[in-house]
Amino acid sequence: MYDAFYNLFGKLITRIATIIVTAMAILALAGSTWAASNSATTDSTFERTHALDDPDNRISDEFKIPKKLKDRTAFWFDVYTQYGSNQHVIHHTLYPWIVYRVVDTEPILSRPGNRWTKHHKAVRFVKDETRNVRNILKKLSGLKSYKNLTPEENAIYTALSSIPGKRSRVFKTAAYNMRVQLGQKDFFMSGLNESKKYLPIIEGFFQEQGLPTELTRLPFVESSFNVKAESKVGASGIWQIMPSTGKQHLIVSQNIDERNSPLKASQAAAQIFKKNYRSLKQWPLAVTAYNHGAAGIKRALKLSQTTNLPDLVERYHRGSFKFASANFYTSFLAALYAEKYHHEIYDSSIHKNVAPINHQIVKLKRSTKVRQVLQKTGLSDAELLNYNLDLKSAIKNNALLPRGYRVIVPLKTSS
Repeated sequence: MYDAFYNLFGKLITRIATIIVTAMAILALAGSTWAASNSATTDSTFERTHALDDPDNRISDEFKIPKKLKDRTAFWFDVYTQYGSNQHVIHHTLYPWIVYRVVDTEPILSRPGNRWTKHHKAVRFVKDETRNVRNILKKLSGLKSYKNLTPEENAIYTALSSIPGKRSRVFKTAAYNMRVQLGQKDFFMSGLNESKKYLPIIEGFFQEQGLPTELTRLPFVESSFNVKAESKVGASGIWQIMPSTGKQHLIVSQNIDERNSPLKASQAAAQIFKKNYRSLKQWPLAVTAYNHGAAGIKRALKLSQTTNLPDLVERYHRGSFKFASANFYTSFLAALYAEKYHHEIYDSSIHKNVAPINHQIVKLKRSTKVRQVLQKTGLSDAELLNYNLDLKSAIKNNALLPRGYRVIVPLKTSS
């Protein structure tokens, strides 16, 4: 009996927490206005969403947020700056800024008990809440009158009020275009400190290539600067470069994978951006091409009969140009603005003084075994790997490094 009571009580508390978080999210969204802020950003009253107005002009005109993409960018900005890793945002796939519910699993995960049991309960809870929203949408799509709706039904009805068209069709489309987005605030904050090791150096690479330094913030989207990041489809490193793309610019072999070197991969990313921009002539399209490919973007532009990204996102929903591609540029803009104003947005306690890696690059004059490199530099296996994450397998196998290979070592290390 006590177990049943405990489970019922736990569900009740979790449900109440979800309602509170959802209400807070709706209030936050309602307060996310786009009026320009005249207050100085050093003011302690700085509002989180004011960063999207760029009041201090920290971002170049090339990357100001297009009017048609403001709501979409604001959604991703909330993902990076408001919602934590235990918050699941149930939203419209085609109009991501339409948020139906925010499900907080923290009350479940923070209880005493087995970790995996709590994890499965949290997953099940999110699925139940998502199913509940879908059922409401289906019910709304079949109603002839929208009087006497329950509070939950009315909230979802109101959330979709801005979408044009016959109500039954709007609700039916919404029911089959739902998605759950996990909050990224925790990961983003972690990435802010990790990025300090590399960003000043990466910015130098991009400046040498005549590229906007704003582009160097894309790894916040791709990996949150997690140097160990690997995707299910084979992308790797902070830039999440695919093997086929990597082989065009880097060494990608059994023992060496330069996609995992933050510095070398950044040089490759710079080349990819230059190529995309030469082909597409606009940065919103060139950045999206990093995800979708320049050829794919050109084909999509032709089929949608447009020349710009905002219209493309609005009109084109075919083939492989789906949620990830349609939201790639706006998630990049959101990350860019969040990073540029991170001192104002995030709690000061998360900021750490992290110095850029003190390094030099040595190019091998001849093919050399890893053990020989270790002997000549006086580095340990761990030290060499710390500077050369692309050599994880090579160090383990004492592989032969090819002539011309670039070894990264601490500054003033013996050559």
